[in-house]
Amino acid sequence: MTLFNLDLIFFDYVILILTTIIIIPISTLYKKDILLLKNKIRDHTLELNKNITTSQINKWLNHVVENNSHPRINGKEVKFKYGTQVSKNPLTIKIFSNFSKELSNSYKRYLINNFYNFFKIKSRNLKILFSKSKNPYD
Repeated sequence: MTLFNLDLIFFDYVILILTTIIIIPISTLYKKDILLLKNKIRDHTLELNKNITTSQINKWLNHVVENNSHPRINGKEVKFKYGTQVSKNPLTIKIFSNFSKELSNSYKRYLINNFYNFFKIKSRNLKILFSKSKNPYD
């Protein structure tokens, strides 16, 4: 991995962090927007404690793959088996496929962005882990 690739990965991470920050201007002197702040804190807490079921993740994964599948790797189709939520904080999703390390970074970013849009997640860090499923015939 070159230094240039590391800079791009770091830049993508910084952009992801900056897009999840919510800024709410308030005034305690004039008691302005305190209720708005309380509501945002409540909404954020509910969002942090939200569970995403495996069936919802698999529906999303099937939808994403139908719309835009990963390019073939060594002439073989990339098959995503299923995904599941591993952790709540940070939200960690584990996706099983026949290729895990060979997936392109651009497709991983596409999955992350699509996940945020599909589940309407605004202010939550997301980690997607890829694991290679074992072939029972080997």
